[in-house]
Amino acid sequence: MNNTLTVTTAKTLAAAAALSLGCAAAVPANADTQVVFGQYSRPQQPLNARGIIPFLEAVEEQSGGAIDTTFAGGGAVVTAKTTLFALRDGLVDGAFVPTVYYPAELPVVNVIVNLGVVMSDVKAAIGAINEVMLLDCPACNEEAKRWNMRFLGAWSLTPYDLMCTQPVRTAADVEGLRIRAAGHTVPLTTALGASPINVPSSEIYEVLERGQVDCVFGPPNWLEANSLGEIAKHVVDVNAGTVPNPNTLMLREEVWEAMSADEQALLVEHAPAAIAGAYFGTLEEDEAALNKEGAGYELITPDASLKAAIEEAAADAFETAVAKGEEQGVDGARTLAQKVMTAYERWQGLVADVDSEEAYAKLLSDEVFAKYTPGS
Repeated sequence: MNNTLTVTTAKTLAAAAALSLGCAAAVPANADTQVVFGQYSRPQQPLNARGIIPFLEAVEEQSGGAIDTTFAGGGAVVTAKTTLFALRDGLVDGAFVPTVYYPAELPVVNVIVNLGVVMSDVKAAIGAINEVMLLDCPACNEEAKRWNMRFLGAWSLTPYDLMCTQPVRTAADVEGLRIRAAGHTVPLTTALGASPINVPSSEIYEVLERGQVDCVFGPPNWLEANSLGEIAKHVVDVNAGTVPNPNTLMLREEVWEAMSADEQALLVEHAPAAIAGAYFGTLEEDEAALNKEGAGYELITPDASLKAAIEEAAADAFETAVAKGEEQGVDGARTLAQKVMTAYERWQGLVADVDSEEAYAKLLSDEVFAKYTPGS
């Protein structure tokens, strides 16, 4: 795989064409292991361009030809609502599985997703989630295996703001609005007196353009990455936590089991750099979007009433996450939530002075991935 999106796109198209003909072998047959990685978002998005694609490239290069990878992005093979099933059934070999869209199918890891509102330190959240899922969550592993998946890494979006088609400054301004929300921002939106509208990120522009929603909860980079800035010119800095995606780097279990120990170790070795690249890439895109010359965004600092309303809603987030998990039949939902929050507090100290992609990748490796035994 080359270090260019052009080559990646070519391989994406090749994968889509082969799969549309019912052929899973979308890549050359001379490699011992072939991995078609499905992603519904565009290759240019920072999660892909700075995280997943470099990960696949590094694994392919370091394998010496034993592993051949194809990034099938932009919805060429999977959509947000079909990814989980496509991975289970072997339509793709690896995937970014958007956990928040599968609350019934993935209730265990959605306990973690629903803690996002109380994890505004995203670097710490990512570290904590990887630690718990990789090293201390048997229920997460069992859930993944039921869906024919192997967990290799988690990532999270940067803190959520409100991007609106009209100015929003106070708690009263939010009441009655229709807000695109997902994960923890659904109960948050309800608590603010607004109506949550849950659609995949790939469909946000359309519902915003049609006036079906007034605001979007999301990271600022969506202004440019999803072109929301063409419509939503008012950005409210509410810092409403994050939406973690525990199932970011997922491999089909059958593919994992067929790999040699060296191949498995290679995937684990390169996962921290992918996670760090995706985080810092998203953060840089946030800054670039907000500071884009001529974009005309109004950056709004919410008043005390809106800040207080969000803080009040966040105060119940832990119990809400536990209750939702228990309603979905998750045994030990409270224990899992407590593990994540304990790890999160520890990671807040670990990441306090980490301000580079390289240092963050090393920290993730030292604290988590180096402690994981491939094949276990």
